[in-house]
Amino acid sequence: SVGVLLSAVRSGAALVVAGREAYAGEALTTLLQCRQVNAAVFTPTVLSSLDPARLNGVDTLITIGEALPAELAATWASGRQMFNTYGPTETTIWVTCTAPLSAGQPVGIGAPLPGACALVLDTRLNPVPRGVVGELYVSGPVLAHGYVGRVDLTAERFVANPYGAAGARMYRTGDLVRWAPDGTLDYLGRADTQIKLRGQRIELGEIENTLLSCPQVTQAAATVHHAKTGAQLVAYVTLEHTASADHDAESVEEWQHVWNELYGAEVGVSAFGMDFRSWNSSYTGDPIPLEEMVEWRSAIVDRIIALQPRRVLEIGAGSGLVLSQIAPECERYVATDMSAAAIDHLARSLERLQTPWRDRVQLLTRPAHVVEGLPPGYFDTIILNSVIQYFPNRQYLADLIDYAVELLAPGGALFIGDVRNHTLQGAFQTAVALARTDTTDTAEIRQRVHRAMLSESELLLAPEFFTTWAADHPSVAGLDIQVKRGSADNELNRYRYDVVVHKTPTWVRSLAKVPTWTWAQCAGLDGLRSQLLTHRPATVRIAEIPHTGVITDVRVEEALTAGLPLADALAQANATPDTATAEQLHRAGEAAGYHVAVTWGTKPGTLDAVFIGPEPHREHTPPLTDLYLPDTWARRSTPHANEPRTNAKVSAVRQRLSARLPEYMVPSQIVVLEQFPLTSSGKIDRKALPAPVFAATPFQAPQTPTEEIVAGVYAQVLGLERVGVDESFFDLGGDSLSAMRLIDSINKALESHLAVRTVFDAPSVRSLSEQLDRHESPAGDVLFASVHGGDTTEVHARDLTLDKFIDAPTLSVAPTLP
Repeated sequence: SVGVLLSAVRSGAALVVAGREAYAGEALTTLLQCRQVNAAVFTPTVLSSLDPARLNGVDTLITIGEALPAELAATWASGRQMFNTYGPTETTIWVTCTAPLSAGQPVGIGAPLPGACALVLDTRLNPVPRGVVGELYVSGPVLAHGYVGRVDLTAERFVANPYGAAGARMYRTGDLVRWAPDGTLDYLGRADTQIKLRGQRIELGEIENTLLSCPQVTQAAATVHHAKTGAQLVAYVTLEHTASADHDAESVEEWQHVWNELYGAEVGVSAFGMDFRSWNSSYTGDPIPLEEMVEWRSAIVDRIIALQPRRVLEIGAGSGLVLSQIAPECERYVATDMSAAAIDHLARSLERLQTPWRDRVQLLTRPAHVVEGLPPGYFDTIILNSVIQYFPNRQYLADLIDYAVELLAPGGALFIGDVRNHTLQGAFQTAVALARTDTTDTAEIRQRVHRAMLSESELLLAPEFFTTWAADHPSVAGLDIQVKRGSADNELNRYRYDVVVHKTPTWVRSLAKVPTWTWAQCAGLDGLRSQLLTHRPATVRIAEIPHTGVITDVRVEEALTAGLPLADALAQANATPDTATAEQLHRAGEAAGYHVAVTWGTKPGTLDAVFIGPEPHREHTPPLTDLYLPDTWARRSTPHANEPRTNAKVSAVRQRLSARLPEYMVPSQIVVLEQFPLTSSGKIDRKALPAPVFAATPFQAPQTPTEEIVAGVYAQVLGLERVGVDESFFDLGGDSLSAMRLIDSINKALESHLAVRTVFDAPSVRSLSEQLDRHESPAGDVLFASVHGGDTTEVHARDLTLDKFIDAPTLSVAPTLP
């Protein structure tokens, strides 16, 4: 803007103009850091995409173009001078500006600047008293003369100024404001956002302001979308991702409760280190076959053994799946777990073993982030296997990795196993939705996927989370990211990966610049084998190999998102030739005498494989780094992790809206965005907001008082506007954690004593209500209520699962449990 240009000229400063590729987020942060920018002008939408902790050098900050939420101002105002300004395009430069902002104070648009006159008028162009809402009109030398070639529009917006000199004009902004007692202006929204929906007049600005008043919301927009079922009011929000100690503690406590109940049950059928209870397929809900789980564990153990562990710390030891295999080879093995029941189970198992190495094992009950008492710089290997998905958020994990690196001895390694890939979550949930339903309706499948992603209670991470973290830590010598290997075709081998962090000082081999062949050059697996045997490259990377199964899921997701019918989407996706699995690539390379490392490709649904030939002077392949090569420009705006508490936050937002707005103004959907689409001026591009997905099946309303209460609790727990009586709790995105919250709320609302298992047996509102109406409580439930009180919810080990779905074999082997 002209104001920014003049400010730079007047102060003699260099002016940095962000290009189209650096409008927001990580790209803009990098630009600001590289150019050492100390004063910046942003819209609130752009500002909300940045991290203040990484931009301490920006000591003067000006916001303009949109309403500035008080929470956003509080986040940024500390430690710098921050001003909120106002100035439409028609006024050339800024019209008003606040005094320096501080946290906890209301955020207005300030007082008029020299050269600008602000008038707050009613519909008859009369000035309104202080505290009364009116429309803002602007006049003075800053005002433009009108719109070039648009006489009609100029006449409509640039009207005669009855309070100025003869012939003076004033600009009708369309913004609603009021004078505050201190002579500044409060911005309240647009005058032209009133709509009529189902006979009711609705102010979209009022909805947006109410959304912005929610502590969970950083940016918001409200609009109307037209679906087959009629016009629908839809809200779009971005959510606050700042880590909170209280929220972290709550999440840790919930998972702790789950594991205590799970490990507290003595099933008595598995040998030590063979307890794979509740590792169930997301596609079917059935247990993953034991031979597949043993193969999965063997691959993990092989990777850890390759690190030559001697002094080991395992965080999240669980039932001892890894401990049982690694501890016998170690000098010392410290195992921690948040679950006292898990540690007690391990202690009793080790006591029964009567083996010499059990005395080298130390067991500790503590959450993952508690490291007090552990010796820094002592452990050569730290293991976090299949546990980080239960962490509250990405910051909790980042902090824990920092602690772990401090505990590592020089040259040590941190193994993070079984990471769920956030980049591929949409493809995975699409495959799950298709496996668990017979519907062919594209809209219904997309809605299932949307709900599943929104309600995901586990932490998912893109590989870029780790590459970004490592780049900021000089103590990291190398980062090795590899996809799971195994012959079984299951979700573990398709969608999960392992990470090894190597601490300095140690020599690692970089694979960033090895020669590259394309998969097309290889002409499939047979061609790859022939090429390796014929050309015998010392080291070569094969890029963008279509990953068997995953590439199909990715293409189905893309086709359904584009609106293709399911049959066409499947036909198009299944046309991919010459795919490969990680296991096939490993075996092809090993047969030719190569060490093989397989990682994610730069395109979703693909793999990269590096084949490393033997080195005569080395017995073993050295630690690797730069195996995974992030596509920096293509994925810069892609979030590196999900927010496991999204569903709870949406539920809290909906409750606040319901408490503050009439029912007809509460949006039927709240769509969560990672960031808003922006116009070239950095404002929210409302035309580019993604279309919401509406239910394709007719809504079946509750018919009985019990159904109304149960449906209301379903909606509250899942963060939905409403729930039909025949919709399954799990199809709506529910899982074991939310099932506990559901039953707890129902028991309190109806003074009942349902066990959590009830929702697995009767997952719909109708079936669960029938259970309640029959008043048939098992004797165990009555006894539990009489001992512990009616407000306490009974949770059984058999109610709980690791991967969301209960399985019959787990129940059948525990007949003595209540």
